[in-house]
Amino acid sequence: MLKHYTGLNDSEVELSRKKHGTNKLAEIEVETFFDKILEAFKDPMIIVLCVALVITFVLTYFGYTEWYEGVGIAFAVFIATVVAAKSEHSSEKSFRKLQEDASKVFVKVYRNNNLANIAIDNLVNNDIVVLQPGDVIPADGVLINGSLKVSQASLTGESKDIGKKPDEKSKFSESFDSEHSLFRGTVVSDGEGVMKVLKVGENTYYGKMYSELQTVERDTPLKIKLGKLADAIAKFGYIGGSFIAIAFMANRAFIQKHLDDYGSDIGLLAADAVTAIILAVIIIVVAVPEGLPMMISIVLSLNMKKLLKENVLVRKLIGIETAGSLNLLFSDKTGTLTVGQLEVVNFVLPGKGKVEINSLSEEYRKIISRSILCNTNASYEKESGDKTCNIEIIGGNMTEKSLLKWVLCNDEIPNEPPEFESLEVTNFDSKKKFMSHKVKIENEDIIYYKGAPEVLLPKITHTIDGKQYDEKQKELMKKEISVMTESAIRVIALAYEKDGCFILIGLLGIRDDIRVETPDAIREAESAGISVVMITGDNLLTAMAISKESGLIKKEILTYNDLQKSKNGDNFKDIDLSKKNVVLTSEELNKLSDDELKSIIKHLKLVARSLPTDKSRLVKVAQSLGLVVGMTGDGVNDAPSLKAADIGFSMGNGTDLAKECSEIVIMDSNLMSIVKSILYGRTIYNNIGKFLTYQLSVNIAAIAIAFLGPFIGVDLPLTMTQLLWVNLVMDTLAALAFGGEPALEKYMLEKPKQREQALISKDMWSFISVGSFLIVAISLIFLLVDGVKEIYSTDEAFKTGFFTLFIFCNIVNMFNLRTNNVNIFKNIKDSKNFLRVAVIIAVVQILLIYLGRNIFQTVPLTVQEIIITAGISIIVMLVPMSIFKLIKSAKTYDVPTSQENNA
Repeated sequence: MLKHYTGLNDSEVELSRKKHGTNKLAEIEVETFFDKILEAFKDPMIIVLCVALVITFVLTYFGYTEWYEGVGIAFAVFIATVVAAKSEHSSEKSFRKLQEDASKVFVKVYRNNNLANIAIDNLVNNDIVVLQPGDVIPADGVLINGSLKVSQASLTGESKDIGKKPDEKSKFSESFDSEHSLFRGTVVSDGEGVMKVLKVGENTYYGKMYSELQTVERDTPLKIKLGKLADAIAKFGYIGGSFIAIAFMANRAFIQKHLDDYGSDIGLLAADAVTAIILAVIIIVVAVPEGLPMMISIVLSLNMKKLLKENVLVRKLIGIETAGSLNLLFSDKTGTLTVGQLEVVNFVLPGKGKVEINSLSEEYRKIISRSILCNTNASYEKESGDKTCNIEIIGGNMTEKSLLKWVLCNDEIPNEPPEFESLEVTNFDSKKKFMSHKVKIENEDIIYYKGAPEVLLPKITHTIDGKQYDEKQKELMKKEISVMTESAIRVIALAYEKDGCFILIGLLGIRDDIRVETPDAIREAESAGISVVMITGDNLLTAMAISKESGLIKKEILTYNDLQKSKNGDNFKDIDLSKKNVVLTSEELNKLSDDELKSIIKHLKLVARSLPTDKSRLVKVAQSLGLVVGMTGDGVNDAPSLKAADIGFSMGNGTDLAKECSEIVIMDSNLMSIVKSILYGRTIYNNIGKFLTYQLSVNIAAIAIAFLGPFIGVDLPLTMTQLLWVNLVMDTLAALAFGGEPALEKYMLEKPKQREQALISKDMWSFISVGSFLIVAISLIFLLVDGVKEIYSTDEAFKTGFFTLFIFCNIVNMFNLRTNNVNIFKNIKDSKNFLRVAVIIAVVQILLIYLGRNIFQTVPLTVQEIIITAGISIIVMLVPMSIFKLIKSAKTYDVPTSQENNA
């Protein structure tokens, strides 16, 4: 019976709160909506856009450009910053809301001589708290009454329960091995007790971990690539603009013979120079793809919503694109690769092998029942007559819960707990590897044991029927154990000691089934070039069996001993690692130097008996090789590795801290959901790739035509207003078109993008080159061939036709570049938004012919002239590009067309 305590009164509570603070954790700093907008403006591409925006408005003020050009760029900046900030802020709000219910924890505290329930945040130093099985310890302190078994796994990763006994002196030790100290975030698995609170809030060990995790985050792969691209495009724009300004002045000076007049007419020189500078600035504005940041924001937001339907909550939008670059994924076993529900699958008798429970005598079944019900740290509630077996089990680890459920839900086993007197308890210990409970039952002293077979079997002297347990039976049991272990079944031995005899009851096989989706998920990840490594606390043999069953291990296994035999300095050069799957235990892992680990980490498949510190080290070593690393986790002890990884995947049933330190929360804790996030990440990369290929084709073509025009006698093939219109329509609207392209399974057949890999690949450059060359070639032929002019009624109609031709060519090129297939309508049924944008561009262009006369210097065209112009653009752009696709052996940027056909 626990003692009654007076506890603090109201004035003492207030005094303690002022002196030591409350128990509310210092929240990890959350960016406000305004903060996120400011962060967006640090993006290099946005900075370039803002500079272009200022220049455009200055030109508008002096009458050199139209007002809507600046508005168009401003709109792109607005979408790229505000929409992205709003999407991520909304995602954070969804996450916070998800966490609210979990944080509404109440604790039982003695206050004013009464036992009251108060919110955990209102706890103060010196409060007296009552703890019962299943309670989460709310603060750091010491046990002052009762006795407890506490699971500290959430902080230490150790599965064993720690016994706690009272310390009337209330001396707190920060050691997790302390018999008296209690730590926030740990769980009472058994017993009842009263604790005195000595540390609250951020002064607790749990609270300190929050502040320690406020580290500078690594730049994401896409952010690095976009930064480099922004610099390159800016340089290209400056150089292109300068050359075009020079070409324009050369045309005016030498071809149009203005050079002789410059000496006497300073105004003419100034006018030509200003026009050249304006043209150069416009070319710089045209060169910058302002639609790119907007498109990224749109595609991230759209995919975030789609992923939520796939049980994936994206806390940070940038986490999606990082998932697309993943090279290496370290995954927990329980609940991610497996169902996460341990179940007893067989019972093995000495000398008889696997048996059915109903074949045993009633007395034997009673012994089995008592050995489990009398030797557990868990408690349970089961209503009489409950046929559905809905049992609430409080305390105990997963193994104990599975054993209890097996007994209580099995009609063949007596499941009413006997009356007994507890005499002595020995809790499970990772060194002893068993637990025991000495009880007095029916006037007999009996010690029940359960634990690792390798520890208990050597102690056995007899079987239940009183026969000697001989060497032959021991060998038979070892074979049975080996068979179960190799089948991914964990083995627990049951025994009891009475009257000097150590009697074996039998062996229980416990299994956590592989998720049905796991083999497919692993296969998809590996086909995507992502290496999956299982991190587990299981022993090596069981872990290897699970790895084989899940499809994680397919090649010849390479153990630590094999590695040592082939050691050559800090490497293992005498082994062809490409044909091996490396498996290690935590102990073996820590015997390897970082250099040795680097040489094998790409071939590592399994780390057994793992510790939380192993995860952080694995992340660090993998990142030092330039790999993009993902880590799964659910406990407080996983938080450092989740934070350190390029992308942290926390589990939906995990701790708050784990979720806070992750970019993505996997609501169903399923590996397949992680694979889905990788698919959407790759979709982003592919959509960005398509847009960049298209946009750079447009920009290069526009700049080339503007540069070549003066040398072929055409002062401005496209007027400055038309150039800005091309930039606005073909950039901003194209971003909307490519941003909504669907996720295709073919993307999972690509290789991961390396962290330092250029955003624009060689194949993309080839498509950019061909696309821009075709547009320039068509334009030059159109401008230079006399027969073309005869199609149009007037010179003004001819110039309007060229403007329209340029737009139509780029519309056709949009369809060319959205798919690597010769059939430009491949998967078009999933691209309705793309079709809408293409139609809008075409319609707007036709309207400009009739409505934009003064602004765009156009004149109305006849229907025949429009049809001929469109026909030229379609035939000349479509046929050569189709031939080019076939010559490229049906290759797109980096994906074989044959795979797209199967998508």
